[in-house]
Amino acid sequence: MRWNELLRQIANELKSAFSVKHKVGNEDAYSEKNAATNFAEDVRIISKQAKKEFFAVLFDEIERIAPGTASSEHWNNERDFLLFWQSMRAAFQSTSSPLVYLIVGTNPHCIEAVKLFESDNPLFGNVEKRFIPMFTPEQISEMVGDLGGIMGVEFDLESQIKLFQDFGGHPFLTRYACSFIAKSAKNRPVTVDRTLYAIGVNHYTTESDSYVESVVGLLKEQYPDEHLMLEYIGQGDVNSFNLLAQQDPVLLEHLSGYGVLKKGLEGTYFNIGIVERYFSRKAKPTQLVRAEDRLAEISRRRNSLERSLRSHIKVVFSVQFSKSKRRESLLSKLIERRRGDLSGVDFDDLLAEGASPLYFDELKSIVLGFWKEFENSLDMSKTEFEYHMGVVNRARYDAHAKDVEDHEFDKARVSLSELEARL
Repeated sequence: MRWNELLRQIANELKSAFSVKHKVGNEDAYSEKNAATNFAEDVRIISKQAKKEFFAVLFDEIERIAPGTASSEHWNNERDFLLFWQSMRAAFQSTSSPLVYLIVGTNPHCIEAVKLFESDNPLFGNVEKRFIPMFTPEQISEMVGDLGGIMGVEFDLESQIKLFQDFGGHPFLTRYACSFIAKSAKNRPVTVDRTLYAIGVNHYTTESDSYVESVVGLLKEQYPDEHLMLEYIGQGDVNSFNLLAQQDPVLLEHLSGYGVLKKGLEGTYFNIGIVERYFSRKAKPTQLVRAEDRLAEISRRRNSLERSLRSHIKVVFSVQFSKSKRRESLLSKLIERRRGDLSGVDFDDLLAEGASPLYFDELKSIVLGFWKEFENSLDMSKTEFEYHMGVVNRARYDAHAKDVEDHEFDKARVSLSELEARL
């Protein structure tokens, strides 16, 4: 569904919800040229007929239509998101507009980005950002009291306090911990004291990585910088952690907003004990390497990756496209000027293992542009591939004659390893 079609669907949903007689504009009225104007007019008339001063439209799982996370190409890499929200903002800001909207999701990037496709982001600065807080100690007590009562399991006050300390008020982790504790009880009804609590949590801890990974997995995929910060602080590398936090305060805002970290008087600490233990068991960040060796390693691995990627693209294109279509399809994902520059180069030379005329970033565009053809051969999501390719492409420090900071080197190594493992 394109952006203008979504506007029309919203108008029809509003008409149906309030049972009004107004006839929403047809497909021609909601052409790309006229959709924004007719949407604002339809909303105004529906509000008047429904005798409503305002109505709210909820956008849940906004990631499904946001650039960088959407599954559809036109929402992910084209201007549909931008045009849609320009239209929504125009309708919202019109005189006596009845429209109010609420955006819900796990990734706030779409409202944090100043620019989208080189245009002002219509959501930036116009949407108040709020993170859903963790449960308070009182809410944890209420939850385990209600659920435990059904199962014949009561938690004493000390156990309730420990639940909050160990799991930081995270309802998902707390609920699973309580399940392990309940299974450790030999008889019911039972009151959980410190001894039974310890047995249950010990069982849970040995099997908890999968549960913790379900919580931090989103960070690893959509917030790799924040995930790296957790690795740093989990290993006590406070300097690298603080450096990232100072360079981009939004990173720490995300981690605090999700309740993973908390700010104290003298620094930042883990809010969830079991997540802290998870990261403390992880391998420490890569050891320090001399500046010149860092540059050499990144350059060597990047060049090798580029050759592997060209070879991989060549194989996939040879399987997915007929010989007459390969070159045309390949060049279709390059900018017009570059298509002209490469007009006389045949398919095999474009992807030659040695001296190929294609740039690294162009290889990324080709794979992303034909993701359906590549997704089965690359064991990662489109978002992960785009992120790691971006990190490696920016890691051209040899071309800029600059030292590589610890966290930059660590990031480059991680992304190189992720891509190397799949090519």
